[in-house]
Amino acid sequence: MAFRSTVKTGPAVQTETCHWQAEKLRLIEKIHLSNPQPKVVLLESGTGNDIVIIDERHGLAECHKLWLTLETVRHKLRGNALKPGMRVVQRAGGSVAATMAYVCARLGIPFIAIVPKTLTVSAKERIEVHGGEVIVAENDADGHDLEASYIIRPGYTVIDPYSAEVRALPTRHSPGDRMLKASSIAIGRMPSLVVTTVGTGTTANTVRLAASDRQLGIDIVGVDVAGGVLTDYVGLNLHGRNDKPHCLEGASPGYVPPSFIRTSVDRFQEVHTEAAIAVCQLFREEFNFEMGPTSGMAVFGALTELQQMKGRRDSQLVATFCYDHGARYADTIFDAVFLRQQGLEIGPWREKLETLIADLK
Repeated sequence: MAFRSTVKTGPAVQTETCHWQAEKLRLIEKIHLSNPQPKVVLLESGTGNDIVIIDERHGLAECHKLWLTLETVRHKLRGNALKPGMRVVQRAGGSVAATMAYVCARLGIPFIAIVPKTLTVSAKERIEVHGGEVIVAENDADGHDLEASYIIRPGYTVIDPYSAEVRALPTRHSPGDRMLKASSIAIGRMPSLVVTTVGTGTTANTVRLAASDRQLGIDIVGVDVAGGVLTDYVGLNLHGRNDKPHCLEGASPGYVPPSFIRTSVDRFQEVHTEAAIAVCQLFREEFNFEMGPTSGMAVFGALTELQQMKGRRDSQLVATFCYDHGARYADTIFDAVFLRQQGLEIGPWREKLETLIADLK
């Protein structure tokens, strides 16, 4: 029988910390491995140029956010910035904070989320259901000040999911790694082109790194909603200036985080809000496949890219991701009243989409 003194001497505390951190690192790997492998949906065009959708809707959380959360916590543990008794603090909202709350609950680490005043009640509840504490910031400046106050307070570690540190995270278990494995195993083909939403750059970055590790030449197209980050970042304005704010949850206008690597993306494409929603509605009605609006945006981008490949003799495979389930958006993008209140006319874009799909057959 082993005996360990409970007297808190220096070396004993250090040993206890090391054991605690090692336990958390093992749990992180266990969570990674318990995350279900993605399903693969193949959309065959009949021309040899096809689309593969990496379906991550049934994972423990949205795949890119789960990977990012687990790896940023792992980074803090290995850097000795997260020790027993400390609390994790994050300034974020929606599914990012909810994922951190889930991970911290699994690891047994207290979590505090600093969220914007505009965050919905349901989004706050998703954080609190996992035991996370929610602190509401009145505005961006208030949120920044709150975050800064925790940085200097002992007993807290602040995790910024959008910092430049994210660029150096290992790609094992990442969205890019999972996509290439799933594509190879399920259909025996690797994509020549990947279409992904820009967001924080997490998916595009990991696809680029995972492809590089495998010495694969894959082009990456980054899509974003018209009026989103691309307008300011790369001056892209393919569809004309859209002064009306978009209403796609998960796409934030005017903010490009340090985590985004510009060279990860070969070219950019803007997608109208209405086009993304049209994809979500059509896939639910025609294929019983429910997806959220940012996934709809990515699928529309993939269809557009496939159309441009029409006539090519060599077969091409375009890959994209579906992260979020459409059930979350029953009272928004699938609700006619909400769409009318937002001034969104989906009908014309539904017709364009059906024409596009018919043209690809």
